[in-house]
Amino acid sequence: MGKPTGHLLRQLRSLMRSKHQLTEAIQAYIIPSGDAHQNEYLASCDLRREFISGFSGSAGSAIVTETKAVLWTDGRYYLQAEKQLDSNWTLMKDGLPDTLSQEDWLIQELPIGSKVGVDPWVITHAKWYKMSQALSSAGLSLVYTEKNLVDLVWEDHSRPDPPTEGLMVMDISYTGKSWHEKVKDVRGMLTKKKADAFVVTALDEVAWLFNLRGSDVVFNPVFFAYAMVAQDEVTLFIDVAKLDKAVSNHLGLDSANDNSETKVTVCPYERIWDAVKDAANNGARIWISSSSSAALARLVNKTHLISNPSR
Repeated sequence: MGKPTGHLLRQLRSLMRSKHQLTEAIQAYIIPSGDAHQNEYLASCDLRREFISGFSGSAGSAIVTETKAVLWTDGRYYLQAEKQLDSNWTLMKDGLPDTLSQEDWLIQELPIGSKVGVDPWVITHAKWYKMSQALSSAGLSLVYTEKNLVDLVWEDHSRPDPPTEGLMVMDISYTGKSWHEKVKDVRGMLTKKKADAFVVTALDEVAWLFNLRGSDVVFNPVFFAYAMVAQDEVTLFIDVAKLDKAVSNHLGLDSANDNSETKVTVCPYERIWDAVKDAANNGARIWISSSSSAALARLVNKTHLISNPSR
């Protein structure tokens, strides 16, 4: 028998009906496995699916309706899930021929007109589009929730704080290129794509671009940040408390060089939403991976969005 989850599910279902947290009630809530950067391996504060279900595998998605709680995972984790899920949960064995997809299960379970909620930061743009199309064809709606409902439940149960560890500068003998050269390469790709800006959302790509490493995710040398590269500016969105003297020197933050093309502007991590929105409102053609969050991709008009995979 796994961790008891009945009290957590009751709290979540109450929020699904709450007019204080939602503009209108939802009949199902999706809890994907990833975080805002779509990582498979997560910081403790982002283990939402594990918190609500008790299942600690690195892959799997949960859906909670008014009466059911269901978890999908692949063959690596069938036995683990069977041990860790309590009696409130039903295991869906992804990859087996008789297992319904999440979309088909929702269509089977919910009446026409039902609304399915999800936090747009933790679902990819590609997944959002695919699921939205499937549900709408059956008379259901996929809707964004402004707040992550699992986070609201977790507030009452000692949710871990976000990591605050600093960064490490990688010498060019390990990286092969300076970050200035890498930015120049990205700008060459922008020209080929006929894009005005590239939004970097994958943590390993941000770390690679700036020749920096971190320890925000266990066993992964990455740190929470976004970047935006345009032809005339480079912006790093990060908790500024992580930037010690060595990192500031590496990025030239204290340099008197005012050449905006090679100068990094640092903004708070949360400012990425405003930055993408502002660029989109100014008519910029924005290149952003289809595996980025729906929260960012949806800010850009379809005619100005370049969303093929960045890798």
